[in-house]
Formats: sequence, C-alpha cells, structure tokens
Amino acid sequence: MARQMSGAVRAAALLVAGLVLVGGAPASAQIDTMQDINNIRNNTPSCRDNPQAPWIGRVAGNTQGILDQSIPVSFVGCFPDQASCERWMGPASKIITSTLTQYSCRPRN
Repeated sequence: MARQMSGAVRAAALLVAGLVLVGGAPASAQIDTMQDINNIRNNTPSCRDNPQAPWIGRVAGNTQGILDQSIPVSFVGCFPDQASCERWMGPASKIITSTLTQYSCRPRN
C-alpha cells in the first residue's frame, strides 16, 4: 500500500508540475485562451439565428495552444449594424497571435 501511495503521490506531483507549466507557458494562460475562444463564440450572434441581420463580420487567424502548437480559430457573426460588427471585431481579434487571415465587417448579400 505504501508503494502504491508513493506512486500516486508521484503521479499527482507530475500532474501538478504539468499544469503549472505547459509548453513554456503557464497552464492558466492556456486555459484562459480556451475560455476566451468560448466566450467569443458564445457572444457572437450566429447568422443562422439572425437571418435578417444586414452585416456579417469575420475574424480568423491562429492562436497559441498547449505545447506552443498553433490553433486555427475562425469567428463569423451577423449583426444589426456596422458599429456592432466593428465593436465585436476588437475582442474577437485579440486572441489571434499570428497574422489575421480574415478581419472584416461587410454588408451581407
């Protein structure tokens, strides 16, 4: 039992060490990135739910994920006016850590 407990303690210590530093970045930063992505998605008005919205916004690029891998992200939303679309683009683009591949607010066809 003592040997199993020792292994369990060692595994827990490795898990904690892995959570503290993942790929050279604090794990909390990695979690924040995923939370930011989810927050943006949750606060983006979908075009399916807003078929009459006359403006469409697009933001896309890559963000940094766990172990420094590049994660492609893309957001598309439909808005009642240009000002709303442009306000949305600021927070949506802040998580992009590479060149923006899409960044626009345009009238919807």
